[in-house]
Amino acid sequence: MNERSDGHVRDLAPGNWMFGVRLGTRRRYLKRSGYPNRSAAQRALKEVLKRVAVGEGDQWFTDRIVDLIFESTRPGCTLPAPDELRRLRGAGLDPTAPSKLVGDYAQEWWATKADKRPSTQAILRHRVDRHIRSSELGGLPLDRVTRTSRRSSTAARPSARAPSSSSGPPSSRSSRWPSRTGCSPGTRPRR
Repeated sequence: MNERSDGHVRDLAPGNWMFGVRLGTRRRYLKRSGYPNRSAAQRALKEVLKRVAVGEGDQWFTDRIVDLIFESTRPGCTLPAPDELRRLRGAGLDPTAPSKLVGDYAQEWWATKADKRPSTQAILRHRVDRHIRSSELGGLPLDRVTRTSRRSSTAARPSARAPSSSSGPPSSRSSRWPSRTGCSPGTRPRR
């Protein structure tokens, strides 16, 4: 293997192998040891190089991946999957940034509404609590929300509306809106 681009594997002591490689545009040197044999060290090196390859052609993203690798290759940490890194790159997101939950974001948004009237604040607070924080949607990372995750979250919640008594198609005149005369259906216009 070429040390400059592909890294190297070395035997430190019997049963203790290490790999080393220069990564990213800043050519930071990553060295990890403690692998039981040569093939385990080579597999770990290949896994690291697979993740760096995701950022190829994008200097900024490659350096973010390298930062993430330096943190994630410590004992007890796991590397993010290459597919996850590709998804983040496609979405233009920073892989090193912590993912904020939808519920936390909604809470922060609600806090910006302090200048609204108390009744408006109460309505907004109720909506945030009921429709976001108490549903599955509130526990999702913000960068993973899709249309289907929103739909499944609202479908799982029981409907607050009473079921319709009519089994036929909806009428052309809804009882929620006033008629053309300015009165709700079932009431008489004033004379």
